Amino acid sequence: MSKIIPYVLLIGGESFNYDGYCFQPPTLQHIIKDNEGENYNLYLYYSFLLSCSKEDIIDMVGVKERYDKLSFELQNELTKYKLLLLSGGEQILQEAIQFFVKGKVVFNEKDECFFLYSNNDKVTKIIDNSNFIEFCNYVNQINYRDTVEEDEPIENMTFSSEKAKQRYIELQKRKKQFNKNKAKSKEGNVNFDLGNVIAKLSAKTNSPYNLTNIYNLTVFQLYDQFYQIIQNNQIDGYVLKWAAWGSEEFDFSLWYNNNKTK
Repeated sequence: MSKIIPYVLLIGGESFNYDGYCFQPPTLQHIIKDNEGENYNLYLYYSFLLSCSKEDIIDMVGVKERYDKLSFELQNELTKYKLLLLSGGEQILQEAIQFFVKGKVVFNEKDECFFLYSNNDKVTKIIDNSNFIEFCNYVNQINYRDTVEEDEPIENMTFSSEKAKQRYIELQKRKKQFNKNKAKSKEGNVNFDLGNVIAKLSAKTNSPYNLTNIYNLTVFQLYDQFYQIIQNNQIDGYVLKWAAWGSEEFDFSLWYNNNKTK
């Protein structure tokens, strides 16, 4: 079952413990400015590796023709995780996992799994074929992306309450629209590129962020605040129209209604 990281953890911007993991959401400072900018390329590659589909991996390693000749049973057994390991990607996969968690990540060749260690060298979590997609989905949430299993029925997901479920649905709609817009064209990709969103959010007159403090935000915080301001601008525009021509009662609580998961 897919689990939803509570919004309060994602928006906090600090490292947090969830489901046995100690996640370290990357900040814009770490991604863009540290390591002479090389971290940005690593972030893009690692994020792709964890967010892409099984079909993307098949195309990437060039085995589609061989894969198509396999029986349905063998195709089903070849998961994204197994394909990555079979293609010799354990080192890159270890680095990708390490990019988003605290503590040390070590690959265990015998059991084909990754051990996640705490600061006192205690194994806190094991990532293997059984929970790799779950880990990918957690990282996608941290990166404000769609989950890997996009077609998974919402009935299979775990929520703390019915209200949290509805908030999740609303957030997913916004995220899907974001990714839909981003994927429309090269221009769309440029519009939602980290650099462009940083520039637009920093230049917004009613934004508390500028080019001297915005790099303290995590990726999730950046896109979340970007959308919060867009939403507030839409409400402000509606308020002006209502003030001029509105005849029906206006709900002034719209701007502070909680539309996030809890």
